[in-house]
Amino acid sequence: MAVSAARAFGLYLRTLRNRAGLSLQEVEDLARNTPGPISKNYLSRCENGQLGLALSKMTILCKIYSVPSDVVLERMELDLELEQIGGPDTENMSYEKLIELGVKSIKSGDYWPAYACYREAIPLAGTGTLSPS
Repeated sequence: MAVSAARAFGLYLRTLRNRAGLSLQEVEDLARNTPGPISKNYLSRCENGQLGLALSKMTILCKIYSVPSDVVLERMELDLELEQIGGPDTENMSYEKLIELGVKSIKSGDYWPAYACYREAIPLAGTGTLSPS
């Protein structure tokens, strides 16, 4: 598998932050007066998969990003489980190839490889071309 659980979850956190339209500095500012302030350096390290996100910080980020904490926690659990059982080698695959392999995996009932493909396709979604099928 090309992406570790920590890196995949970090990319997910970055996606949530980007969807909220916030910079690292803005998140730091919003979290400043919470019970668990979050520095932009800490968040950057989490987003880059260099550091695990503390549960107390996760709940604060969920409020800032307006995302239910159970959804984020489930994503973390899925990434950790996929890392334990292993997944397909997706290193250097294009968005199109990841989606193609994901669809093939779903059709054959192989849901973990499909999850791995779709998970790794998300950060590439803006880089590929979609052709109608």
